[in-house]
Amino acid sequence: MAENNRLRVINILGGARDGGAEKFFERISLAFAKDPNIDLEIIIRKNSNRFARLKDTIKKIHQIKLFYFFNPLCHGEIQRIFDEFKPNIVLSWMNRASRLLPDSQKFNSVNIGRLGGYYKIKNYVNCDYLITNTLDLKNYIIGHGWDSDKVEFIPNFV
Repeated sequence: MAENNRLRVINILGGARDGGAEKFFERISLAFAKDPNIDLEIIIRKNSNRFARLKDTIKKIHQIKLFYFFNPLCHGEIQRIFDEFKPNIVLSWMNRASRLLPDSQKFNSVNIGRLGGYYKIKNYVNCDYLITNTLDLKNYIIGHGWDSDKVEFIPNFV
């Protein structure tokens, strides 16, 4: 943890639309930002509507315009943010964000991927743990070789 004993969390989302996962990302980011024991930074794909909804509560929002795996500038920007912030925990949402995560051992962090669909598991190679929003999805991931102790089911909530 940071010197001030606050947990350093990066919450990262590459989605552009306002779907269920994106809305849940916003709700949990706002909750993290209000917790006095958490220092939060978020990384999002550039989205003026999402930024407007979050900017009054979340102090450190990084927007990346071309949020794609094959964009070396995107990798560089994410790397810079991690280097400067030195997170304890990284929560990534779905394929795009999870595929861009640096190895958690490099930052001594715990990388947690959040899945809401039957995505290619190879995109989560740099995640230490996975969270699913259905029990069937949890079983799907375990069936693809993940350790059952590293996969949790947490449904979306409002």
